[in-house]
Amino acid sequence: TGGGVYFLNNYNYPEVTRCSFVANSGGGVYSLMAEIAFSQCVFAFDESAAGFTCAHPLYDPTITHCVSFGNAGGDSLGGIHTDNLFEDPLLCGLATGDLTLCGNSKCIAGNNTWDLDVGAHDAGCGDCDSPVRELSWGALKGIYRDH
Repeated sequence: TGGGVYFLNNYNYPEVTRCSFVANSGGGVYSLMAEIAFSQCVFAFDESAAGFTCAHPLYDPTITHCVSFGNAGGDSLGGIHTDNLFEDPLLCGLATGDLTLCGNSKCIAGNNTWDLDVGAHDAGCGDCDSPVRELSWGALKGIYRDH
């Protein structure tokens, strides 16, 4: 639980800014009883759990201007969250451990409506395509209906 970081309880109400929780096993962030403020963070490609888990309803972390995508346990963010993106952060080389951003990533200031850098890394390669294609539910059902 909390492969990237585990917050047990409040220690001066921590603020976590411009961090990347990527490809962890056991969840990117797990918060039990902590009111943490997250901003400009990436929660992506967790191998076995959600990118972010808030376990106690009375201790809601605040999550703002973050990206959550491709997590095995889901991309929903617990706590109080506003102005977040749920799309591919476009990493240059996830398979090789290169977590820098593609030039067209929404995590780069100027590519998002907030004009903020998101995550721990800056651009490290040119524009990239996402291996994920957006489809409507009807289009997805149609693919399987035709086979």
